[in-house]
Amino acid sequence: MKKHILSLKKVSVSREGTKLLDAVSLDMHIGEVHMIMGPNGSGKSTLLHTIMGDSTCILEGGSIAFHGKRIHALGA
Repeated sequence: MKKHILSLKKVSVSREGTKLLDAVSLDMHIGEVHMIMGPNGSGKSTLLHTIMGDSTCILEGGSIAFHGKRIHALGA
């Protein structure tokens, strides 16, 4: 069984009262390479800012874990 390095489960995000991401899920395993593509305004940057802990991105639902530890609840 492959070990998760990053796991997003049903992540929903809002910013300034506007829902920007809805139920995004992604599992990355050690040794894998991923690319996030999409048109302007599709949420690529918002997803990355949320993973990095940007305080303007409000996690409305779901979970983000790095090596099995929830990271969205960690302080800056």
